[in-house]
Amino acid sequence: MKELLLELQPYLVGILTVILGYVGNKLRLYFDAKIETEKQEQIKDIVKGVVAFVEQVAKVDVELKGKEKFNLAKRKAILLLNEKGLVISEVELDMLIESFVLGLKGDE
Repeated sequence: MKELLLELQPYLVGILTVILGYVGNKLRLYFDAKIETEKQEQIKDIVKGVVAFVEQVAKVDVELKGKEKFNLAKRKAILLLNEKGLVISEVELDMLIESFVLGLKGDE
């Protein structure tokens, strides 16, 4: 039995290495996905807060209208996202802003 284990040892080490590599890779993918989800939630929270801020400012400053409010929200969101080191494309940012504005209009 001992001799059999000695003969199989190199193969068992190889198999164990492959299994541990596979498990390690799956764990890395899981944690990468979890971190990405958390970043997406942070981005949504920031954009939602910026849209609420701009809507509140627009109530005080009657001069702000549609496109001006959108541009202000976009500038503020980009500033805050850059401070946090979060990356988002311009198209995604535009869509999020429009989505949150639509949500606010639905609440009225």
